[in-house]
Amino acid sequence: YNSLVKYGLQSSKTINGMTFPQLTVDMERHFIRGFLDGDGSIIYTEIKNPYVPKTKENTAINKRGRIAFTGTDFTFLEEIRKRLPIGKHYYGGKQSKNMFTHILWIERKLDVKNCIEYLYKDATYFLSRKKFKADKIISSQATSTLVEGSETTGVVQTT
Repeated sequence: YNSLVKYGLQSSKTINGMTFPQLTVDMERHFIRGFLDGDGSIIYTEIKNPYVPKTKENTAINKRGRIAFTGTDFTFLEEIRKRLPIGKHYYGGKQSKNMFTHILWIERKLDVKNCIEYLYKDATYFLSRKKFKADKIISSQATSTLVEGSETTGVVQTT
C-alpha cells in the first residue's frame, strides 16, 4: 500500500478522483493496461451485416472490436487518452445513484488495433480473459478490410 501511495495512488479513488501517477514513459502502458483490467472493457462482437437486402441471404458477418475505459474522474481518463496511440475517441457516461461514470470509447478499427498492440506489447501480467478478446480482435477481420464473399469482393488485409 505504501509503495503505491508513493507513486501517487490513493484510497477512495471513486469518490476523491485520481491523478495519473508519475511513471517512466515505458511503464505507462503497463499501468494503463492494469487500469483497463480493473475498470475497462475489451469488447468483441460478430453481427450479421444489417445492410444486406432482404431478398438476399445474409451471410456477411461484421466483426467489431471496441475498448472502453470507465471512471468517475474525467481528468484521469483524459490523461489515459493522451498516452494512447489513437486518433479518434468519444466519451459517454451514465448516472448511477449519486455518481456519474465517464466512459472513454475507442472504436475505430485502426485505433483499436494500435491500442491493443501498445498495451500488450511484451506484457507478462494481464487478465487472460481480456487478453483473449484482444487477441481475437487482432486475429479477426475486426481490424481488417474487405472479406472475400462479402458485398464487395476482395481479400482480407490487415494493417
